[in-house]
Amino acid sequence: MSVVDNDKWQKMIKKRHKKIARRVMIYDIIMAVRENFKAFMITWVIVILVNQIFIFGACFAIYCLVAALPHTSVIAILITYFMSKGED
Repeated sequence: MSVVDNDKWQKMIKKRHKKIARRVMIYDIIMAVRENFKAFMITWVIVILVNQIFIFGACFAIYCLVAALPHTSVIAILITYFMSKGED
């Protein structure tokens, strides 16, 4: 193999490694988003159940649930944020 062919192969291998590294990075980001969303949903379900039982007097009618969505979502976002920040 000549030096030119060897350089060509090395450049091709580096390019391939960059593509693979990029795919792994994207996969890691997607998995982190998935885990954070799962934690958020679990937290939100717990918060909305506690909210409906103690604040709305165990009202699970659709208008009670819709009224609870905004503030329970914010509370769940904050809890999930501080829980995930503690893991870092």
